[in-house]
Amino acid sequence: MKERRPEPSSGLHGLGRDAGWTVATLVVSSGTYVFLAGLAVRSLGKVGFGVFAILTVASSVLTLVDFGLGLTITRATAQSRSGLTEHDPSALRDLVFIANGAYAILGLITLAIFMTAAFFLPSIGGIELKELRLTAALIGTALALSLGTAGWPAVATGARDFKWLGIATMLGSISNAAVVVGSISKIGMAALGLGQLAAVLSSRTILGFRLKSSIDWFRMRIRRPSREGITQVGLVALPLLILAGAGRVIELTDLVVMTSFVSVSATGSYRLGSLLPAQALSFLYKAYDVAFPRLAGASWQDQEDSIRWLSKVACYLGGLGFTWMILSRADAIVLLAGGQDLLAEKILLIFGLVWLANIPAHGLALLVIARGLQSRLVPLVIGETVANIVLSVVLVKVIGPAGVAAATLVTLGISNLRILPALLRSELRAPASFMLWCGLVPAAAGALAAMASLATRALPSPALRLGAGGALAILAASVFGALLTGPSGRSRLKGMLAR
Repeated sequence: MKERRPEPSSGLHGLGRDAGWTVATLVVSSGTYVFLAGLAVRSLGKVGFGVFAILTVASSVLTLVDFGLGLTITRATAQSRSGLTEHDPSALRDLVFIANGAYAILGLITLAIFMTAAFFLPSIGGIELKELRLTAALIGTALALSLGTAGWPAVATGARDFKWLGIATMLGSISNAAVVVGSISKIGMAALGLGQLAAVLSSRTILGFRLKSSIDWFRMRIRRPSREGITQVGLVALPLLILAGAGRVIELTDLVVMTSFVSVSATGSYRLGSLLPAQALSFLYKAYDVAFPRLAGASWQDQEDSIRWLSKVACYLGGLGFTWMILSRADAIVLLAGGQDLLAEKILLIFGLVWLANIPAHGLALLVIARGLQSRLVPLVIGETVANIVLSVVLVKVIGPAGVAAATLVTLGISNLRILPALLRSELRAPASFMLWCGLVPAAAGALAAMASLATRALPSPALRLGAGGALAILAASVFGALLTGPSGRSRLKGMLAR
């Protein structure tokens, strides 16, 4: 099938169609992930779930290249289709081919590393060694296949084919759940690794055939890259690799510090408490990041105007969602884990504040990456990572297990709300006012709307309180948001959500 080029679009008009598929995908994938986490806690216990969390987080360090190469591919694909004269489609497609080849090589390396590591893996948390090594081998195989073909979702994102990207991802999540539910009672923890492998196989097969039929220049085979091409991809992807690596290192070291200074059981509670805020943030960012292909192909003025508007919307929704989650944390943990867990409740509270402070910074990071200036963020995230590791060790000794999460709140809060705006003062009009009017004020307004959920406190069960409280908060936010945006804001929002 001949590739269909998109019609030129203005700003964010029509973004709702792409965001709708992304949101539907997230509902299925995030819901599946939360369901499987609860099933794992109930079936394996908090110790078993904590061990699996360590394996998956350790393995995710190897996927940090996905962020660097993936955004390189998405940006190049979007710019090759933008129609702007400053972009050379042929050169940009060469970047895509080179990055896809790098992914394939990294997938093979990952497979070799995990197969070797699984053979020498020692016993952790009293889990049977055979089960532990089988789980690690399955996780490694799934990760290698996912990493080797990770350029395919990036091409689909750059081409704004969110419909088929969503279909493939949702079917992968359903495959994961079906395999785990059917096998966890028989093979224990290894069922979680087998489910991940089933998800990757099903989703990538569907997406690969879709891209081959819809984009005439897409190729599954690897092309031999030139030295100049490798250099160009490296210059673009390396700073993005460092940015992604910093977040993964913080996540991994938090679990290592918790396991080393407290216990494996505390690691399970930590992971449980951070799960819902992390999934909510992923939900919001995936919908937010749908705009990235449009930003990459837009003028600088349009980029900044779009980011200011999107940050207001995202921060309002973040204030609503995270405040409701914090107010309902006890009920959420009871439903997820089957009982009360005070440490998990504390971790959920802290991470709700952490990710709320991160939302306006995410918009600024998207703006910088869309302009190809991501190297300016590298010193900041390196310093942030080092400070977080040191502070985690200090605070876990001073205030206990919650100190690990508190360290993340302190370091990210200072970095995102104070240092980042100053760092980008030459790239953004009035960066301090951006953080105030596009970040803190909308977030506070959303938090105020979430207070409506407190009216459901007297209901008899956690499920009823969560459901009714969430519905009431959304209703209040809809009315409050309509009043705050005014006629021009409502008109822009309607345009953004148009088909």
